[in-house]
Amino acid sequence: GFMIMIALVNLSSGVYFYYFDIKNAEKRKAIISTSIIFHVFIALLFSILVWFLAPYFSDVLNMQESNNAKYYDYTNYIKILSFGIFFSVMDTQFKSLLRMLRRPIKFVILTMIYVVVNFIMIIYLVVYLELGIEGTFYAGVISTIISSLVGFLMVKK
Repeated sequence: GFMIMIALVNLSSGVYFYYFDIKNAEKRKAIISTSIIFHVFIALLFSILVWFLAPYFSDVLNMQESNNAKYYDYTNYIKILSFGIFFSVMDTQFKSLLRMLRRPIKFVILTMIYVVVNFIMIIYLVVYLELGIEGTFYAGVISTIISSLVGFLMVKK
């Protein structure tokens, strides 16, 4: 969540301001397109950064005062999350655009798609495939991927 907030840099408020300030349809499309392109690059940057820094973050999570504490390697989990960062940023961007464009029904549908897919994937990956905590990480990434792709199709028009 924290990485998503940093990646989005509250750009939505600026997009809202300029979108409603300008009446020209072509310029409005340019504002939305520029916002999406910016978020794609920022999301890729953060995803790549977290992917390569995953071993470092794992070490930081294992810092403890006791020398005999067990070391847990979180690198794989962090790498799964790094892949999800890209799609989480895009999903958040598309939901913000749907709110801005005053499409509340599509916003609710998109949110419900995420919730339902996430629930189904958790049941499947954790209960049936017995992937444990790793399954919940994969479920979150898969549901965010699907939600962001559907969100793209909803905003594309």
